Amino acid sequence: MEYPERAKERGIEGKPEIAFDVDNNGNPINVRLVRSSGHKMLDEALLAQARKFKLNSAAAGKENVRLTANFALEGTRTHREAMKRQREREEKRRQAQEARKQAEVEQKKREAANNESEEGSERRQRRMLEPPSTPLIPSNPSTPSTPIP
Repeated sequence: MEYPERAKERGIEGKPEIAFDVDNNGNPINVRLVRSSGHKMLDEALLAQARKFKLNSAAAGKENVRLTANFALEGTRTHREAMKRQREREEKRRQAQEARKQAEVEQKKREAANNESEEGSERRQRRMLEPPSTPLIPSNPSTPSTPIP
């Protein structure tokens, strides 16, 4: 969002919130102020900029899309707090991404272990079900040497 120059010169800060609907072409319609920043200059700047948005096709047809703009001057407490919140959100996002990657690795390990145990189990079953490839020799030499069915 572009900070209004006059507001910047006067040291005006605020967080206006708007809502709007999106038509099928990605253009905002019915742009309205939901929460004022307390400064008409900031409110009107946000409304004017929102009317010029061009959103992607994923947003087409959505209703009551909300947007809050944090107009804060660099170096102020408001700006430092906003930057801190942004860093915290980014860190949470990074941690969540790492956790997802770790979970995927663990899942692949479990799947590999399951596949190996299933293969071993199939081999054991085949060995038990297949007839012996060599004839059985009786332990008593006096009996004829014929395979036992």
